Amino acid sequence: MPAAHRVHDDQPLASMSLAKVPVADYIGHQILKPVAVKKQSNKLWTYGDGTFFTAAPAAGQLLFQRGPGSSYQRYEWDISAATSYYCENYGLEIVCSDEEVANADDGIDIRATNGALVASHLMNAQEQRYAALLFDTATTFLSYTSTPTAKWDADTAQPWDDRTTAVESMMANGTYDPLRNDLVFATGIQAWHRFARNPFLVDAIKHTRDASVITREDFRQYLQVDKFLVGAGTYNTADDGQPISLGYIWGDYGGFYSVPKGTPGLKQPSLGYSPVWTGMGGSIANLGYGTRTYRDDTVRGEVIQGDNYVDEVVTQAPAGYVFSDLTDA
Repeated sequence: MPAAHRVHDDQPLASMSLAKVPVADYIGHQILKPVAVKKQSNKLWTYGDGTFFTAAPAAGQLLFQRGPGSSYQRYEWDISAATSYYCENYGLEIVCSDEEVANADDGIDIRATNGALVASHLMNAQEQRYAALLFDTATTFLSYTSTPTAKWDADTAQPWDDRTTAVESMMANGTYDPLRNDLVFATGIQAWHRFARNPFLVDAIKHTRDASVITREDFRQYLQVDKFLVGAGTYNTADDGQPISLGYIWGDYGGFYSVPKGTPGLKQPSLGYSPVWTGMGGSIANLGYGTRTYRDDTVRGEVIQGDNYVDEVVTQAPAGYVFSDLTDA
């Protein structure tokens, strides 16, 4: 009987392959919701800050009271189209040469792989933009940034106090209406892992069930927010050509945001949105990503090209409140 190695040559399996991939559980589009727009750029109508707020009456007077035959008090308001967006084009392409396609072994679908890679890189880049914008305490949320009352992974943690600070700030400046807005809290996966075993938080829920750590749902209910989002996205921090080095897109921050319950609409508080220009083939279904394939005979191959025409816009910074350095990272 011949030895096994004489009747079989090892070949790669066609049904399996290995790859290192980033975590793609993206959250940014749940905070700045995508909205389809027909033009690459436009402006938003913005009402004056005091338009919908009723003033306090003068001492000894009843507001808007009038006697028979007397004049009505008149109210004046203002509106402007100052806030604007511009859907930048983010594009990437990969070449599928005829030689590669003809010579590829079974199990290596070059066209499908290149298409997936284009979309994956564009989506990852947008998530990085979301994280940079929504945790921007230097400019965007400079006036709406604080450090926590106590680190959330410390025995003295008081996340509820920080939550109260954020919500009272939003309600006082008119950017959070519980009837029309969801209260969203977002943080990075590393921060969540640190304060998930916080003794104070565990003690807060220990009488409801047997647990030594808290779950995301526990924490959502504790904070009384509509959504608790954990950014787990990863990216490569190494220079081109160097061994891969893992990094997390979302950092050691925590942000409370006032987000419309549905699609942003008229006369509505809104942290912001992500205008998606549908004029170049993008759609809300794929968050504005569009792909096409064309022939390039100069390289004797097909080119898989991806586009993303989108902007990430914070329209009302007071609708957000960010806490930096949540834990002793």
